[in-house]
Amino acid sequence: MSIIQCKNVDVKSVKQEKFLEIQLMVKGMGNIYDSLDYFIQVEELTGDNKYEADSFGKQDADKYCLFSKLPPILLIHLKRFEYDYNTDTNVKINDYCQYYDEIDLEKYMTENHGQETKYKLFSVLVHSGTGTGSGHYYAFIKTANGKEFEKGN
Repeated sequence: MSIIQCKNVDVKSVKQEKFLEIQLMVKGMGNIYDSLDYFIQVEELTGDNKYEADSFGKQDADKYCLFSKLPPILLIHLKRFEYDYNTDTNVKINDYCQYYDEIDLEKYMTENHGQETKYKLFSVLVHSGTGTGSGHYYAFIKTANGKEFEKGN
């Protein structure tokens, strides 16, 4: 859910959005939970960026995301590339970002109506190379015994 909550008037906008994938920042994040915390971080809409609140006009507001329902299979895309305006190119982000065999998204839910919030890691896609136009991708997928990852091209 994308939520905008006005600070000084009783106006709240809630937009439900379906998803199967979450795109998470890597730069400056130490682990997947830091990235998720950043994903739901409150953005203050103030100054020139105030929220147009119906008949109340432009208002200071908070904008943020939370999950109301989770998909059965979740894809997490770690943003390993960012656009550099100075060089007009995409630059690879090589910052370390730890991920885990299991993650729990309960903290990131609006409410949990008995829904499963834990996900087990099944596969990892890794880019080897320096830029978006070069390199190679490797898929690491858990084997049938669920304990090891096999490398595939």
